[in-house]
This record gives sequence, structure tokens and C-alpha cells, in this order.
Amino acid sequence: MCSWNPRSIVNKEKSEFFEGLNSNILCIQETWLNTGTKLFSGGSNWNVVRFDREGPKKTGGTLNLLEQGVVNRRIRVSTDDGFFKVAYAHHSI
Repeated sequence: MCSWNPRSIVNKEKSEFFEGLNSNILCIQETWLNTGTKLFSGGSNWNVVRFDREGPKKTGGTLNLLEQGVVNRRIRVSTDDGFFKVAYAHHSI
């Protein structure tokens, strides 16, 4: 598992970097992605869970990548205290 705050993954070099990581779960903060922004050039080995920034903000957005073969089930999403939290249960097959 890897966590990363790249302050934007829109540029090609950063996208290629995380696609090449040797990790089966990758959590990225501050993606700076908007709804509709294309993330992969194609042929990805990741299951993608995106929460893009909303409105005209220049910052924000989270991305969870789970390698294919990692079974996952989203069990809770919460923003009650002003923070965005996602809890997963997972295991490899």
C-alpha cells in the first residue's frame, strides 16, 4: 500500500510514475482532477475509485487505485466532520 500527495497528477510524467509503482493499493490526495478529466491512456491494471474536486477550486480530489486481483468492497464513506473518509475491506485472490 502506498499513499502519495503529488499536488496534481494531470501531467504525463506523474501519471506514468504511479502506473509503474509496485504496490497493489495506491491512495492519492490532491489529484486536482475535475469530473471528465481522462486519467489513463488506456490498458490499465487498476480498479479506480475517484472523488474529483468540485467547482472552481484549484486544489482537491482523491483517487484510490486497487490493482486488479485485489478484491475490494467499499464499506463506509463519511464527510460528517468535514473530512472525506473512505473505508475498504480487501484481500488478494
